[in-house]
Amino acid sequence: RSSDEELFVITIPSFDGTDPSPLHKVYVTNVLSEDEAKHCLNLAQEYASVTGCWEQPDFERHASYATCDFPITDCDALDSYLNEIGFQDRIWKQLSKLYGVKHTDMSFLDFFCAHYQAKNDQYDGSSAVMDRLEPHRDGSLLSFTVTLNDAFQGGGTFFDALRDVEPSCVLHSGGVVCPMRLGDAVLHSGKLLHGADVVTQGSRTVLVGFVDVWRLRPGVLTIACRDWGRMDEAARRFERQRGKSNGKGWFFDNTRWVTSHSC
Repeated sequence: RSSDEELFVITIPSFDGTDPSPLHKVYVTNVLSEDEAKHCLNLAQEYASVTGCWEQPDFERHASYATCDFPITDCDALDSYLNEIGFQDRIWKQLSKLYGVKHTDMSFLDFFCAHYQAKNDQYDGSSAVMDRLEPHRDGSLLSFTVTLNDAFQGGGTFFDALRDVEPSCVLHSGGVVCPMRLGDAVLHSGKLLHGADVVTQGSRTVLVGFVDVWRLRPGVLTIACRDWGRMDEAARRFERQRGKSNGKGWFFDNTRWVTSHSC
């Protein structure tokens, strides 16, 4: 926890023992008041009840890792309210301060409201609700998730690189970051392997943003590709190559990448 009582910092160790880059930091900070988060939730629920968008994953917008969601721009009431309270300026301010990028160099690649629903004994299978999201990497360099409700158990954002780290006040076992205070945001590099942990009871609703960065400090993108490239794929490729015996085809020495990482 930093000297700022509203900010929690989780540092992911670099795989090669070098000093962690800014992209190794996961932050938890408050960006909405409790009342603002509740109002966003009400607007989102009203829109979802009319459109049914939380009953089926949106494969049109997220082909590989679809979620039950809707784009913020599709919901006029929520879009207007977030503009009214200056939400974008708040997020830009935090990302700028924590990751060292300018406001003018950031833009939304996507901004949406996602919903996860526990599949318990009351679930009748009438809709394709989601209770989790498998490990993936975002198309953006930076990403964030804002908690809008607390009527759930389980859930949160898990990070593969934190799964063996000792739990703390915001980091649960299995590398799950799950702030329960309404309006708290989890800020991180989208290139970290992450996912949504299973919701075991109730439902979890969040604002999710993918943020493009147009101009970077020298070396930042190189660090992102080196440290957060497809290590899971590299490990699988390495295992496949070890099983080959004919010596043909393209072979790469992946030992530096996979000795401290598993699939």
